[in-house]
Amino acid sequence: MAFSMVSIEDIPWETIVNYIAPHLTMKEFGAMAMQNKFLRDLFHSNDVWKRLYVNTCLDKLTITEKSVHVGPLQSGQDPLLFQPPCKLAGYETWVYTGNPPPNGYDRVFNTRRNLLCCGCVDITDIEPLTAQIRSYRVPLQSPVRALAPVEDIHQWCNKEVYPKIRQYNKEKYGVDCLCTNKHHYLIETLDAPKNIRNFKDFRKQTLSKTLTIVKDNKEIKARVTSVCRNKKKIKNFERAIAELQKLNMDNQVHISKSKRLLNSLKNAVGK
Repeated sequence: MAFSMVSIEDIPWETIVNYIAPHLTMKEFGAMAMQNKFLRDLFHSNDVWKRLYVNTCLDKLTITEKSVHVGPLQSGQDPLLFQPPCKLAGYETWVYTGNPPPNGYDRVFNTRRNLLCCGCVDITDIEPLTAQIRSYRVPLQSPVRALAPVEDIHQWCNKEVYPKIRQYNKEKYGVDCLCTNKHHYLIETLDAPKNIRNFKDFRKQTLSKTLTIVKDNKEIKARVTSVCRNKKKIKNFERAIAELQKLNMDNQVHISKSKRLLNSLKNAVGK
């Protein structure tokens, strides 16, 4: 069976934007853009530079009640692809109750794992929220492979999970929302000062911000000062070395004269 060669151009645009580009740095964007026309167009597009731009001004962007949640996939504007906040995937664990079969185990909704996997809750908020949210347990009176009713889980989320997440975020962040991950929102719907609302070219905006950061980098300025200071020390050391070399040459001349005088005296006395 003959197999055709597969290249990176065969990977869908959305796959690269959503699953590959987030793991690359700005320097790697430039390297990828120099490979071929397809990658140049892709890594010059707003889709891939949007995340980098958000990272440069994340502290200035704020979530409001009008912000549109789209989830971790941010390529395209299709509302059908938007993911609701805190979409809990239904991860469950088994807990032994000590009762005889068939009621020996309970199916427990794993709150911590669900909050961790949805990506909408900050990692530092996982444990406090897990401690507040009551566990959802389903006694297993049917075969082990039977699943808990989906509608029961949704009802439990609406009554137990979501209200406590909203209350927690309102008290800590001052906003009534389920998701506090700014990367999960359409950037156009986040509240931000007017001076950072340049959405026509995320690449240019990101590079301009990076240039400003590099210019004002205190560490670089400190290193430049250190280099100048070390150059002065090197010149002082070179001057001292030159003086020592001259002193050694003078001493060597005197030593040579003394040796010649010593040889002459030995010859004169016949020794």
